[in-house]
Amino acid sequence: MLMTTLLQQQLEDSSGKKLKLKINDNRSTMLSVRWEPDYTKVSLHRIFLEAPQNVMQALACYISQEDKSIAPTVKAFIEDNLKKLDYSHQLDRSKLYSQGNVYNLQKMYNDINSEYFEKKP
Repeated sequence: MLMTTLLQQQLEDSSGKKLKLKINDNRSTMLSVRWEPDYTKVSLHRIFLEAPQNVMQALACYISQEDKSIAPTVKAFIEDNLKKLDYSHQLDRSKLYSQGNVYNLQKMYNDINSEYFEKKP
């Protein structure tokens, strides 16, 4: 909560906008900004809590509408961190199906793994 408050203050100071900031753990939308008359709604993925200063400054420029599009530094930061996010621990493996109408993907995986990768997990 403290980090969120500090991040909000930093973005408000840098952008000159009053914000309603939400930190999320979305899997697809890392950044969302909606400009309203009285405030700007900003939803950021939790990865932004550890973003470097240059990324935060570029984000503030976008929020202030100084830049009309998201800066390449922000896009690169998102792409780099997206690769690091691992949600596999949230999967309920009992709900995964490998048998389709035509192919059994588990059998195909096992066969390929055995033939080419010496059954490495």
